[in-house]
Amino acid sequence: QTCQTGRFLLHDPRVGLFHNQRISYETALDMASALGRILVLPGFFKFPHPEAYDGLQWVPFRDLFDVSSVRSCYGRVVDLEELLEVC
Repeated sequence: QTCQTGRFLLHDPRVGLFHNQRISYETALDMASALGRILVLPGFFKFPHPEAYDGLQWVPFRDLFDVSSVRSCYGRVVDLEELLEVC
């Protein structure tokens, strides 16, 4: 779907460390499916460790998971960076 006709659900996963963010994504996937929306996958928020901070705040979703596999299971998802390139 295009940016003009697509109905999107934006997700903000900053709810805790990795496991809590993963659970938040699972909930968002179910919610997007129930609402008939395309879930935008922004990535995972990287909480800085005080001794090993490299300045990166986000890890793109596609760096951790295969978006095509997620899409084959849930259907309507789009990586945020992919959406920004198209729109």
